[in-house]
Amino acid sequence: MISRAEEIDEKLTAVQFLDQSLFRPWDMFKLLLNIARQFRFDVVRKAAESVGLAEDHQMRVTSSQFNSMWQEVLDSMPGHLIPYTDIIHILCGGQLTQVCFGCAKQITVSDVLLTTTKQYNPAVSYLCYGVTSASVCGDADCVAKVGQAALALVKSYLEISRMSGYNSCDYCALCIRGKSHRCSRCLTKVYCGEQCRKEDWAKVHNQVCREGE
Repeated sequence: MISRAEEIDEKLTAVQFLDQSLFRPWDMFKLLLNIARQFRFDVVRKAAESVGLAEDHQMRVTSSQFNSMWQEVLDSMPGHLIPYTDIIHILCGGQLTQVCFGCAKQITVSDVLLTTTKQYNPAVSYLCYGVTSASVCGDADCVAKVGQAALALVKSYLEISRMSGYNSCDYCALCIRGKSHRCSRCLTKVYCGEQCRKEDWAKVHNQVCREGE
């Protein structure tokens, strides 16, 4: 679905499609899809957070913050679309007036710049939301600065996750500290504690667990 959406978006960009309607359904779809795809990265983020990042990154969106934001977005859409600007308002923490991450001037955010966005309007101020969250004016240098900082953070996440991934809980994905709890039947699943082992067994593992696998 993601690759198909990117193909469609490239075609719309080529014909200079611009939706200025209240709901902006295509932009809303892209935004929600981008947020949903972050769940794949959340496992990596949780593993890195459980070990500890080398430094506190001012743009960093924690796993807790991400999931709280996602729940707020879902709660705001009870079976129907809401104005696109309402979603931007939620992502900005309720305040559209922000400070540009690049040049520090005050801006008013009016759109979201996604990681898959190929082109952007330099006259528009954006919120860059994903693994990081930062507001930028449309200046190319400011946008590039955000991209570089986000990439550095992603690399830190991946490196920490790689180093600790072999010792992650198969249920909550957090790094296991101390004694692990392995399924005594199949011997393939490892958990950080008895609670995760029981919850995984009750929800999924009891249906697939086979002795000696």
